[in-house]
Amino acid sequence: MSLSEERTMTKINEKESAFDTDPQETEENVTLPSEQASDNNAAQTEENAVLTEPEDGEQPTEPDSEQIGEQPTEPTDKEQDGEGFSDEKTPTEQEPENSEVADQEKPAPDEKVTDWAKVFGVSVDQLQTEFNRYKANKLFRKMRVDLLDNTLNKEQLVRKLGEAEDFTFGGVTLLPNAVPTAVKNNIAIPYSVALSYPYGADGYNEKKYMIKQAVKTPVSGIELFFDNFSLTEKKKSALVREYKWLKWHARRRKLTVCVRLNGLTPNDMKLIAEVLSAAKIGSVKLVSEDLKKDDFILTSFLGSYKDVFNVVVSGNTDKTDEVINYFGMGVEAFSSANAVELAKNFKAMLEV
Repeated sequence: MSLSEERTMTKINEKESAFDTDPQETEENVTLPSEQASDNNAAQTEENAVLTEPEDGEQPTEPDSEQIGEQPTEPTDKEQDGEGFSDEKTPTEQEPENSEVADQEKPAPDEKVTDWAKVFGVSVDQLQTEFNRYKANKLFRKMRVDLLDNTLNKEQLVRKLGEAEDFTFGGVTLLPNAVPTAVKNNIAIPYSVALSYPYGADGYNEKKYMIKQAVKTPVSGIELFFDNFSLTEKKKSALVREYKWLKWHARRRKLTVCVRLNGLTPNDMKLIAEVLSAAKIGSVKLVSEDLKKDDFILTSFLGSYKDVFNVVVSGNTDKTDEVINYFGMGVEAFSSANAVELAKNFKAMLEV
């Protein structure tokens, strides 16, 4: 075939292929399956979407341990990361360009909240902010500050006491030599004195003398540190008798026994609980150098004895979730040396 004949056949084939196209399958009339599925999903989403919010005050309930040595089962990584969500993946949808459509998908404020905002003459956002501020102040009253650093000078101590007042904390714990400064500056929030700090190594007579001196001051409470070595050095009956008398010498001051968790076993904690319960001690402060390391001891003690004692947990942390976790387990208060930083993180979280 010559070159001219080959070109002629090519033109004929092109004309024939042009007539093979069905006019019903033109670009204007074709509906892609993906677009049709997207339209159906969007319609179904608008009809069936239901927004649910947790009720006010609802908190997750932690299981109680029946025995101090019983270790709670920890959730798996899957349960920690995705609790409350199904494994089904939601397809990614392109955000609508039309702002009116986006506004329709945004949940509207509850009618009651809107009515309340009108009553107070504020916007819904402002009402929410004021509510968050109220909840933050209520939370701060369950927090306390441990000012047990003996290197603090008077100026630093006064500044930290002022910060505790500004945040309306529920209380401050001071060393005996810092009490006169608190008295002189008329501290408005309650303050307790820590005796036999930090290891409770003083004998019974020394502790009795310190308590007698403390009741002469305007302190609202006395925090007496427990001697962990006394568990092996003294009989249980002798310890019960000592703490009965120490409580009697405290008179009308609230006596809290502070227990350092470092090195203690669940059996040690059980023995301490039996001693303090028999001595009619109603308040216990669990002091931890590492909350994560002592978490098993803390959760076990709370699970077994939160109905026997008013429990205060003390530990340095700036993580709000750790504090919320212990509040959820029923602690009376959370105390920390860096309570101010912790409170600032709570305010940032609540946007107040």
